[in-house]
Order: sequence, then C-alpha cells, then structure tokens
Amino acid sequence: VEDLLRGKVVFDVVELDDLILQRTDGSPTYNFVVVVDDADMGITHVVRGSDLLYSTTKQIYLQQCLGFNIPQYAHIPLIRNLWGQKLSKQNLTHAIDQNQAPGLITAALQRLGHPPPASLSGANSKTLLDWGIQHWEIHRIPATIDDPEPYVDATDGS
Repeated sequence: VEDLLRGKVVFDVVELDDLILQRTDGSPTYNFVVVVDDADMGITHVVRGSDLLYSTTKQIYLQQCLGFNIPQYAHIPLIRNLWGQKLSKQNLTHAIDQNQAPGLITAALQRLGHPPPASLSGANSKTLLDWGIQHWEIHRIPATIDDPEPYVDATDGS
C-alpha cells in the first residue's frame, strides 16, 4: 500500500486472510461493496483511520482484479480513550454535547497537525470546521499520535 502519510507499507501476502466476497446469507461483504462503490463514484482519494490499513490491501487486490482505478490512500492516526480504544459508536462513545463541540474540534485539529489560530479561540463549531477544511494539508497530519493525555469522554465522567 502506498499511503500518503506513511509511505510504502508492505504486508506479507501469506499473512492476508482469505478474501471473502459474499456471506453465507448471499449478501456482499464490506470489502467487495466498498471497492465497487468507490469505482462507480469515481473516488480518487480515500482518507480514513489507520485501523483500516490492513483491509486496504484486500481492496487494492480486488481493484486490480476488477480492472478498477486505485485511489490514493491516507490512513490517519486514531484518537483513543483512556483504555486504548478508538473513539467510535462501536465502543459506545457518547455523542458530543453541542456545548463541548468547539473545544473537541479544536483538540482534534491540534492532534491532527492543524492547530487553529488564537484568533479562533471561542469560535463556534461551524467556524472551526470551515477553518479546518480551508487549511487542510494532508502532509501536516502525523503518522501516529503519541498522546500523553488520551481523550477523556467528559459526557460520562471517565
């Protein structure tokens, strides 16, 4: 995998699991659907969490087999909770309280190498997100986040 953040990432083909395209109930698997969907939509770049780097190898293999263009990939580091779990609905992370959103957006931008300027201190969520989109530069994202103070979910006191 030629990753825009990590450079060339090599997996031993022997380590790859069997590539399953269809479940026993007849429904297609995620890897198959995402490859077909990306090709159909003309996707040129995929930016997603580093936890999906391994599955990218399977998707590139499928793209090659099907004669599809291969998008450019960038796998950004994950922000984790105190227990090392990625923040996601899957791990029962609570929804963001709208009052806390600006501070959390600022923290996320900082961890992803895009600290908002001091002039945006106290800005609302939309302003911060607009700034982040306007100033987004993929090369500024660190390949990993060495976070001495993991994100704390303030909504549940953890």
